[in-house]
Amino acid sequence: MKNQILLADIIYFIHWLWILLMILSLPILFLFPQLMLPVFIFSAVTVVSWAVTGDCILRVWEVNIRRKHDPNGAYEGMFMTYYTNKYLGTKLTDSQVRKIINPYMTLVLITSIAKLIL
Repeated sequence: MKNQILLADIIYFIHWLWILLMILSLPILFLFPQLMLPVFIFSAVTVVSWAVTGDCILRVWEVNIRRKHDPNGAYEGMFMTYYTNKYLGTKLTDSQVRKIINPYMTLVLITSIAKLIL
């Protein structure tokens, strides 16, 4: 059981790193043009996984592990919404977060494609 909780905590940490990369991906495109291809791949994987699954695979994995071992320890909704509200005391909704992050990652994807072909 402890190993499963540790795995959920590792997924949680990786998820924060993924989100940090999402946020930094647009500035990276302009500051480090040599990283265009990795940013394109990263943004494509992110956007396509959302489109195909309708959710974030890391969130689903973490919540499923937590729910198995402590049904009260699992959260509902989006990772970003839940933990931003928890740590910053905000009252964001999943809809509000999606209205920010989905267009942003789409912009990153389109910008990386444009930079790759131009």
